[in-house]
Amino acid sequence: MMQPTLTPPAADAQSALTYDESTPNEAINRMVAEALDHQLLTYAKTEQSFTISEARNALLRLPELEQLDPALLRYRVRDRLNVLERDGLAQRVGIQGKNRPLYRLQLEAIPAPQATSAATAPDLTTPLSPALAEYLDTERKQLRAEMQAILAEANHYEHLLKRFPDEQLRIGPLLENALERGGELKGQLDANIRLRNTLASREELA
Repeated sequence: MMQPTLTPPAADAQSALTYDESTPNEAINRMVAEALDHQLLTYAKTEQSFTISEARNALLRLPELEQLDPALLRYRVRDRLNVLERDGLAQRVGIQGKNRPLYRLQLEAIPAPQATSAATAPDLTTPLSPALAEYLDTERKQLRAEMQAILAEANHYEHLLKRFPDEQLRIGPLLENALERGGELKGQLDANIRLRNTLASREELA
């Protein structure tokens, strides 16, 4: 069986993991993205702090990724954490060893600071609808419960894949669907939280 080979890391932060021509790059990139999403969701769920290298090493322990270049996997983890940090979903909570940042993830985005300029202040004359507030609270609880369930489902599929790697064609699509659904739920939860925080801030300023 032909062993996969990887191109040297590019200078740009978006450098992709690439196999030789016998394996489509898109499939490899998708596999890495799904595994990384799953690992980061696990960190967020358990509130576990970690370094970029620790997340990379967790990916390398997966049978389907063990042949990838560790340096390129590290770039992928670093780039994803930079995006999450920008979006308020990742925080640096300390330093480990020789200047290795410790990260912690959360399922809810940190509210952005509110503008105080009178010229850009939002219209505060309309009170928050009690019906909308109640709906957002109910929806938030439901989305959190669904995210926990989908994370447990993805964890189980991953466990089954490790135990029965020959069943990749049957279990892999189920894991992929679970991760995609988890991403959709997270986006909906982020939207709910941001809207509720915005409305609450307007009430405080009114």
